[in-house]
Amino acid sequence: MSEREENGVPSKFLEIDKLLPANSPRTSGENENHVRLLAEAGTDVPPILVHRQTMRVIDGMHRLHAARMRGDDVIAAEFFDGSEEAAFVRAVEANITHGLPLSLEDRRAAAARIIGMFPDMADRSIARSAGLAPGTVSRIRQQMTEGRTPDETRLGRDGRRRPVNGADARKRAADAIMADPTAPLRRIAEIAGVSIGTAHSVRKGLWRRNDVDRPSPDGNATANFRPQARTGHRSHSPERQDSQSRLLVMQKDPALKFSELGKELLRWLHVQSVAEAKISRMTEVIPSHLLPIVADMALHSAETWNDFAEALKERWRHQSDGL
Repeated sequence: MSEREENGVPSKFLEIDKLLPANSPRTSGENENHVRLLAEAGTDVPPILVHRQTMRVIDGMHRLHAARMRGDDVIAAEFFDGSEEAAFVRAVEANITHGLPLSLEDRRAAAARIIGMFPDMADRSIARSAGLAPGTVSRIRQQMTEGRTPDETRLGRDGRRRPVNGADARKRAADAIMADPTAPLRRIAEIAGVSIGTAHSVRKGLWRRNDVDRPSPDGNATANFRPQARTGHRSHSPERQDSQSRLLVMQKDPALKFSELGKELLRWLHVQSVAEAKISRMTEVIPSHLLPIVADMALHSAETWNDFAEALKERWRHQSDGL
């Protein structure tokens, strides 16, 4: 094995004859035409990915065959450290994001293999890895586990276990919120075994129905903080107009407008303000096959903003305690 610098990054060069073929998610093997195109393109291609423990190719079999076709003795490579099962998942993820995409049949077969290797992995996590909709993964799992007692929880990509039955989980979250409306979302999520995004969604639903009072920034529940009923277009709602007014005030504040991080925060809030006005139109342009992916990304973004809000409220409480 030799090394050299490419764009300032050490690149390993492995002897081709010492590499083992991939445990590939491609059921039909490599595409000869694609190999020929890569061979003609020369060596200006990304490094292949190799499982360090077994020297088996994880991603890059087309590039490996192309190198052999050119008569090369070595090939640029990066190492992956982990189990063979994790290496297969990584191979699937790599083959749906670049190069020659996996077919729908290959992605379904890959999802089935991942379920077999990681039976407690959540459908949404497997769907993200295999480039499928969570519902498709759920149906594949049902076909594979027919006649068996279903698991009550699944393991998410964040390492947390969450219940399979979403309705029961949301009910537990609602009960926890009603018991303590001022509890942080992270605490509610831990009690109910749900994501912070789900806890946030349940709490907003309870606010709209006025089942619980909306907490004020000091942590005390008060009806004064309940959102007004929404009528008409979202962009003309009192909540949105109030948000825009607050943003205008913040944009004039010297503490923010003359600080690099402050200006970045203002850009974040401006983008959020623009997004709020376009949500109803934006939902119509998203292709059906991307709906679960965009929805998942939106929930992740909601969790990020919620963590930000919780950090701000925690800082505000500490400052108030010191007054």
